[in-house]
Amino acid sequence: MELRQRHNIEETFHDAWAKEINLDEIDPRRSFEAVTSAENRLVLEWMGPIKGKKILDLGCGLGDAAVYFAMQGAQVTAVDISPGMIKVLKRLAAREKVSGRIKGMRAVGEKLPFKSGSFDFVYGNGVLHHLDCSVSGPEISRVLKKGGRGIFIEPLAYNPVIEVYRHLASGVRTEAEAPMTYAKFRELAKYFKAYRRQESQLLTLGIFLWFFLVERQNPSKVRYWKKIVNEADTYGPAFRVLQKAERMLMTVLPFSRPLCWNVVVEYLA
Repeated sequence: MELRQRHNIEETFHDAWAKEINLDEIDPRRSFEAVTSAENRLVLEWMGPIKGKKILDLGCGLGDAAVYFAMQGAQVTAVDISPGMIKVLKRLAAREKVSGRIKGMRAVGEKLPFKSGSFDFVYGNGVLHHLDCSVSGPEISRVLKKGGRGIFIEPLAYNPVIEVYRHLASGVRTEAEAPMTYAKFRELAKYFKAYRRQESQLLTLGIFLWFFLVERQNPSKVRYWKKIVNEADTYGPAFRVLQKAERMLMTVLPFSRPLCWNVVVEYLA
């Protein structure tokens, strides 16, 4: 897909989503600290202390990550292709009284309007699979300081059951996105010194089956990944049990890892 066409699709879709957002439903702490926020909890572990660090939230969306980082004392720049999402971010930052530590602006990942070596971290949750990584990869590497790190949460492409879910969830996805493959991650790694990855959520996806089969939640109208975090108090106990079993499974049978829903990747500049 031509880059301009992709940008138009993404901006239109996310502007429409921004109009539907209820700010009261966004909880930055829950997004990173809830037991069901497995990937973001790993991100925090990999980042370590972030007070005083300069972080670029790439594709900030709802703004929960940018606001959370600011709440921990980081200086955050948040960008998104959607002006509507930037407005949501600014309202959330004002609500949490961290506007002074956040700068929000419209920008695309293929052309970042920042000087080289500007950031200690570039963070993104579900953003790389919307981008042309052959263009955005060098940009991400450029804006990181020497020794800085890019940390991303991305969906994997290999599980056929998850692919069925993606088909059913067409109403909450764009036609311009595609889940990531290990080959894409390796291609992106050529712009960095090193990278590592850790897969996440395989057996815990049984809760998604519960949403679909028992609760009859339409995946094209309800964002399952958002529901499981927002309702962590309800699904947390089951998630803990499934996650423990999942970790054992992936240790004993490492070839099961590609079947996970997500992967957390870190690139060293």
